[in-house]
Amino acid sequence: MLTKNPLTDFKTLVMIAISSIVILSIIPFLFWNTNLSSAYLTILTIITSSIAFPFLIYGTYKASKNYKDILRPLLLFTIGMGLYFLANLFYFIVEEILGSSSSLLSVANSLYLACYPFLILSVLLFGKKPIKIRYKEFFDVSIIVVSILFIVWFPFIWPVVETGSPDTLSMILSLSYLFLDLFLSLLVLLLLFNHNRRIPEPPIVLIYMGIFFQILGDMAYAYYAVNPQLSCKWLFSVMYSINSVFIILAVTSFLKKVNLDIRQRIDDYRIKHPHNDLISYLPLLLVLGAYSLLIITKPDAALIWGVGLIVVLVLLRQIILLNETKKAQMQQKKAEIALKESLREKETLLREIHHRVKNNLQIILSLLSLQSENVVDKKDKELFKGSQNQVRSMALIHEKLYESDNLSSINFSEYIKSLLGSIMDDYPEYIPLITIEIDIKEIELNIETSVPCGLIINELVSNSLKHAFPQGRKGNISVKMYSANNDFVLTVADDGVGYDRKAELLDNKKFGLNLVDILVKQLDGSLEILEEKGTVYRIIFKELEYNPRILKLIK
Repeated sequence: MLTKNPLTDFKTLVMIAISSIVILSIIPFLFWNTNLSSAYLTILTIITSSIAFPFLIYGTYKASKNYKDILRPLLLFTIGMGLYFLANLFYFIVEEILGSSSSLLSVANSLYLACYPFLILSVLLFGKKPIKIRYKEFFDVSIIVVSILFIVWFPFIWPVVETGSPDTLSMILSLSYLFLDLFLSLLVLLLLFNHNRRIPEPPIVLIYMGIFFQILGDMAYAYYAVNPQLSCKWLFSVMYSINSVFIILAVTSFLKKVNLDIRQRIDDYRIKHPHNDLISYLPLLLVLGAYSLLIITKPDAALIWGVGLIVVLVLLRQIILLNETKKAQMQQKKAEIALKESLREKETLLREIHHRVKNNLQIILSLLSLQSENVVDKKDKELFKGSQNQVRSMALIHEKLYESDNLSSINFSEYIKSLLGSIMDDYPEYIPLITIEIDIKEIELNIETSVPCGLIINELVSNSLKHAFPQGRKGNISVKMYSANNDFVLTVADDGVGYDRKAELLDNKKFGLNLVDILVKQLDGSLEILEEKGTVYRIIFKELEYNPRILKLIK
């Protein structure tokens, strides 16, 4: 059975709401400049607020059942919107049915003003203590909104209001609605950027957008109070209706538990459009637009104070940004200290691991040595000695890693010197006869490459000692290694009796080349046997990469 996606249902509702408000806004143009158009515009706000009010009642009812934490603030918000609906209804009855009467209109205005204490108190109760405001984001949005409102108010509304001679009471009321809505929007914005709140982000964003359109409607109403034109009434009626639509959407998003991370979507947009990030430049562009009002209009005291307010907001935003940057730097330093401490602990742990591996290999070596003492057969004894040498070559690597400052690699030259010294100790009879030559540059190899490479050298040098110098013959064994074109070239050579290559290939167990061949394949390398004076093995390989799990631990 398919489950419905709340976000999909919500998007459908948003499209229906937008379509409805567009249609309702176009209808009065069918009978423009008639008495019917004015009455319809008054009814428009009643229609939308009458739909929003039942939505809030239903939301309050659901909160009483499932969301008791927000019941009280939501109840206050519902009462405030109920008074707003009654004020719209009373205003329509007075203006369109009973005829305009100052005493009756004052009742409607009183209802309008009475809704604000409930709305303001509800917004305050939606927040929780301790208050943790994201001030940088708060000031960013504040700068954007204030700049937009100033760009609308001062060129278009303020010149008419300033020079007009409206009814004093009407002007006071219109400006009162404007300032009350501005104050309410400020509280909602603080709630939006407060980490501790009782409701999620989407409903708050929708409520704030509704209040923004309500403020635009207040501006149009202030213009209408001075110059009562039908177009102004249409504009503020549509703006007020949009506010009610956003209230409906806010309640719906809360009840349907719509999860919409707006900040994440903005971040995703910035990542997808790194060279076309208009969001980052929007505050700057709007601030410049607000500043330009000082040039394109005749500045008065109100405009200068308004621009001064934007300047103060920008300065506060920069101070907070500097403070956050300083805090981020301190946190980064603390994180670096913690990371270094963690790395030291891991390094100590890794050293201990190498030390224990070396000790365990030494134990295995001792056990093999004890067992070899009970072996009588000479060939079996040689097998035990070969196994001891192989184990010793691996133990030496872990010993070098334990002693090394760099736990990810070892100095391969020093390792080979120690390895060849231990091999000669196992064959003391060859010490006065055989000269070992080592020519290895300062090469660092990781453990995954060092182990098979060390075993190869151990096997080839042991073979040379056992088979290249029979009957007390003197000679030289050379081990050379260098890097070329991101490859490593290892050469192990002796000037002994040599061998029949075909015979060796047919019976490579005799000379131990079977193990060497396996190890070369492990290194993804190639083995070349040269027929020169004695025997020459040339192996070309690349350094193996660490297993990601091991690399992560070391780093």
